[in-house]
Formats: sequence, structure tokens, C-alpha cells
Amino acid sequence: YQITSIWQAYANISQGFKPPTFTDTVPRGTGDTISEDIQPAETLNRELGVRAQMGEGYVDASVFLIDYDNQFGRVGTNFQNIGSGEHKGLDLALGHRIVGNVSGYINASWLDAKYT
Repeated sequence: YQITSIWQAYANISQGFKPPTFTDTVPRGTGDTISEDIQPAETLNRELGVRAQMGEGYVDASVFLIDYDNQFGRVGTNFQNIGSGEHKGLDLALGHRIVGNVSGYINASWLDAKYT
């Protein structure tokens, strides 16, 4: 969304799936087992941000929330869905063209992640 001639706002909601791969379903060692009911991992991503282009420089800031369910992992010798995660945070990027096609930038992210 164009707020002013310099500032824009954006939003994203997207969903992703990660089916079990070949390596997720093949025992790697003696005694390893694979759960018979492995479910695809799923993500739900939400982001809201603003960006601005000011002359040769730019700024981009956003907040995000990612829910990641049915992650794959090992419990003892069994590979299975092991739980979920919630990732929330803030991204900030600043950049400036130095000369010609050469630009410099700095990026920072703050993340609060919780696994269950």
C-alpha cells in the first residue's frame, strides 16, 4: 500500500507444507525406527511491515509471527513428529548506494522462539 510518495506498507499471510522426505523415512542406524503416522510439517507465516526509499537510501522494518507445526525429529531411536514452534520477532534493514552499483546495508533481527 502506497502511504506517501516515499513510504509503503505491506502485509503477507502464507501457508507452507513440508512432506516427509526420503531421508526422513529411512532408518539411519541399527535399531532406528520410523513412526508409521508421520504427518506433513505445516507453517503459517504472517508479516506486517513498512518500507521507504529516500534518495539513495532505504529502510525496511517488519514484525512477523510464524507457527510451525508437526516438526520432524528423533525421540530416542524413533523418527517422528516431535512438536511445534512459535517464532515472533522484528526485522530491520537499512541500506544506501555508495557509488555506481555498489551498495552497503545493515540488517538486524530480533527473535523470540518457543518450542513445545
